[in-house]
Amino acid sequence: MNRALLKEDAKRSLSGKWGHCALCTFVLLLLLSVLSAFQGPSGELSRHAVTEFRITWPLFTVAPVWGLILSLIASIATSFLQFGYLDILMNIKAGHPTSCAMLFHPFTERTEELVKMTLLYTAIDLVYLLLVWFFVSLMPLLAIPLILVLSFGYTVLRLRLSFVPMILLESPDTPIWTAFIRSETMMRGYTFQFFVLCLSFLGWAFLAALTLGIGVLWLYPYIGMTVVNFYFEIKNHPSYACNQV
Repeated sequence: MNRALLKEDAKRSLSGKWGHCALCTFVLLLLLSVLSAFQGPSGELSRHAVTEFRITWPLFTVAPVWGLILSLIASIATSFLQFGYLDILMNIKAGHPTSCAMLFHPFTERTEELVKMTLLYTAIDLVYLLLVWFFVSLMPLLAIPLILVLSFGYTVLRLRLSFVPMILLESPDTPIWTAFIRSETMMRGYTFQFFVLCLSFLGWAFLAALTLGIGVLWLYPYIGMTVVNFYFEIKNHPSYACNQV
C-alpha cells in the first residue's frame, strides 16, 4: 500500500474544503479541550477521581463516585464528537455537503451504538491499566519486560480496532460487536502498515507545533482523510472479500 498515494488522494479530497475543515477542527478541539478537564487520570477535575475526587461548589460537593461518572460521561461525549468529525470527513470523501453541525449528530443519532463502542474501548483500556498495576505492584522484578509485552499487545489491538467508527458510519445497522470483529479482520496483515502511516505524520506534527498549534487545524483533517483512504483501500481490496465477517 503506497502511503504517498493515500496522502495525495487525501489532499485531492480536501481541495476546496481546507477552510471548512479547519473551522470544524477548531470547534472539535475547543470542545475536546473543555471535556478533557473532566477526564482522568490527567484531567484537571478528575485526576483524583479514584481516591479523593472532589469539586467544591458554593452549595454542594461532588463525591468520588460522581467524579468517575463525570469522567465517563466526558469520555462518551468525546467519542461522540470524534465520531461526528469522522462523519464529516467521510461525507467529504463521498462528495456530499457537510457542516460543522454534523459534529453533534451523534448526540441524537445512533447514540446507543456509540455508547456501547465507547464502553468497549474503555473496558479494553481499563484491563490494560489494571494489568500494568498488577505487574508493578505484585511482580516488580518482572514488571518491565511484562509491561513491554503487554503494551505491545495492547497497541496492536487498539490499532486493529481503529476501523470500528468507519464501519458503523458506513453500515449503521451493524451490531457493535460485529463492527469490532470486522475491524480486526480488515486489519490482519495491515496493522504494521497502518502504524507506519501514523508515524509518517510526525514531521508534520512537529511543524504544526512550531506554528503554536495553528497548523494542527489543517493537519488534523489531512491525517483523518488519509486514514479514511486507508480504510477504503483495504475494504476495496479483493483479498478482504474472502475474510468478511
